[in-house]
Parts: sequence; structure tokens; C-alpha cells
Amino acid sequence: RCLSRLTLRLMAGGFYHWLELVQSKREVMAKVWADQREYETKLVRAERFILALKHRTLHGGFNLWASNWRRNKQHRKRIAAVVGRIANRAIHSALDTWLEAVEQLKSQRRRLQACLTRMS
Repeated sequence: RCLSRLTLRLMAGGFYHWLELVQSKREVMAKVWADQREYETKLVRAERFILALKHRTLHGGFNLWASNWRRNKQHRKRIAAVVGRIANRAIHSALDTWLEAVEQLKSQRRRLQACLTRMS
């Protein structure tokens, strides 16, 4: 009976030793995986930085184009407004000239009518 207890203790000790080894291996592997993920994250960041540095001139060119496009759009609106005002002036001038001619013809008709009524 003593011998069986001794063998059980030895076996239990071996099992607990094995369990500690497994747990320490798990902890080491978890740390290795965390380090690997951190390394990959840093690598991705570095690649993004290098690509951004590489495409900086392209991005700057695009931003310049977009800025010029907005400015030209504003200029087109202003020019269209000015041309519209000029066209309206020309239309109003022609309308005013026509109205003056109509008023003059009315006046001349009234005078002619008055003269004809006096003569008859």
C-alpha cells in the first residue's frame, strides 16, 4: 500500500510537471503569436508609409488638378453671369428702342387723326 501511494505520487508529480511544461509552452506560443501579429501590423504600416511616400507626387498632382477644376468652375459661373447681364442689356436696349418707335408712331397717328378731323 505504501508502495502504491509512492508510485501514485511519482506519477502525479510527473503529470503535474508535464502540465506545467504544456502551460509554459502555451504561454510561450501565445507570446510568439502576439509578437508575430505585432510584427505584421508594423510591417503593414511601414508598407503603407512607403506607398504614401511613393505616391505623394501623384497625390499632390491630383489635388492640384482638383483645386484648378473648382476654381475654373467658379470662373465659368462668373463669366456666364457677366455674359447674361450683357445679353440682357442688349435685349433691353432693343426693347426700349422698339417701345420708343411705337410711342412715336402712336403720337404721329394721333396728330394725323387730329389734322384729318379738322380738315373734314
